[in-house]
Formats: sequence, C-alpha cells, structure tokens
Amino acid sequence: QSRSNEKSAKKRPKRLKNGCTTTATQRTWLQWRTSMPNCRHPFEKIMLRVKETAARPEAVKVLEKKLEEVEALIKKWETSMPQVTEEERTKVLDQVEEVRKWIAKVEGMQAKKKPHDEPAFVSADVPLQAKDLELMVVRLSKKPKPKPPKKKER
Repeated sequence: QSRSNEKSAKKRPKRLKNGCTTTATQRTWLQWRTSMPNCRHPFEKIMLRVKETAARPEAVKVLEKKLEEVEALIKKWETSMPQVTEEERTKVLDQVEEVRKWIAKVEGMQAKKKPHDEPAFVSADVPLQAKDLELMVVRLSKKPKPKPPKKKER
C-alpha cells in the first residue's frame, strides 16, 4: 500500500512558483533546461574560436590596407599640405609601425596556439589598434593652411 502511494506521489503534478502544475517528466525537462546555461558557456567558446578562425585574418587584412592608405596619404601630404610638419608626419608613420609590430606579435602568438586553445586576440581587437592613428590623421587633415604673409607696402 505504501509503495503505491510513493509511485502515485511521483506521478502527481507538482505546483510550480508560477501556479502551473508539472509532472515528473516535465520536472526532469525543466531541471535540464535550467542547467543549460552551464552547458552553453563551453559551446559559446567553441563557436567563438570557429568564427574567429575566419574573422581574424580578414580583420588583419583590412587593417593592413588601412595602414597602407595612411602611408600613401602621408607621402602625398609632403607636397600638398605644407602645414603638416615633418615631425607630425613622422609621428604618424611611427604609429603605423607600432600597429604593424602589434600585428606581428599577436599573429606570432596565435600561430603558436592550437585550434582548441583560447585565441591570442579576437577580430574585435584589431580595429581598436588603429583608433589613435585615425584620430591623429583626422586632426592633421583638419589643420588649416597657413595664411600667406602680407606684403608691406611702402
């Protein structure tokens, strides 16, 4: 008699906090569903690695192209923008070299890692390296031309 009561107790609906009732099978499903965040975290890490495998080289390629454009622009400014001094152009070119060194460093670190390891850098890090450089170039491009000296009339 007591065993049949225990079995029927397991099958009896259980009242949840929200007022709904649930059976033992549904409880198992709910327990599994609530434990999903624990399973989701490793899966998200794996998906990040898979996504970054393609995204990192593309981001580096875009950054390299941007660096080449900046170098060409600085070379053009030597003649077209006399208000930008040699020192300012040198600072920009030094910044370009720093970004290139960073790229070489992190790509070297990434090459040493296995596919299942944490990435050395993610594609979102790459554009951030050029922010200071972009701000420098924009500031210099807005630098006004010097006014021509006034001729003194006697």
